[in-house]
Amino acid sequence: MRKVTQPLTRMVRFTDGRLLIFDPPLLQEGFNGWCAIYGHVITIRDGGTRNIEGRYRVAFRIDGDTVTFHLLGRGASDPFFAAAWETAAFIRTT
Repeated sequence: MRKVTQPLTRMVRFTDGRLLIFDPPLLQEGFNGWCAIYGHVITIRDGGTRNIEGRYRVAFRIDGDTVTFHLLGRGASDPFFAAAWETAAFIRTT
C-alpha cells in the first residue's frame, strides 16, 4: 500500500523590502533577507544570515491566486535554491 503524505507548507512573505521565508514543518523562520521587485523580477539578497552569497534573481508570474517562479542567472544552477523556488506553485492565502 502506498503511503500518502501531505505536501510541505512553506510560508513566504514580502514586506517593506524584506523577504521572509518560514520553513516546514513548524513554519520557523528560515530566511530573512532583502528583496527588490522590478517589473516581474525579484532580486533577493541575504540579510546577514549567510544563507546565500551575493544576490539571486527570480522571474515570477501571477495567475489568479497562484504565483510561479523561474530562476535567472546563477540561482538556476543552485540545487537548494531551485528546489525551494521551482518545485511547486505557490498559492496565496490570507
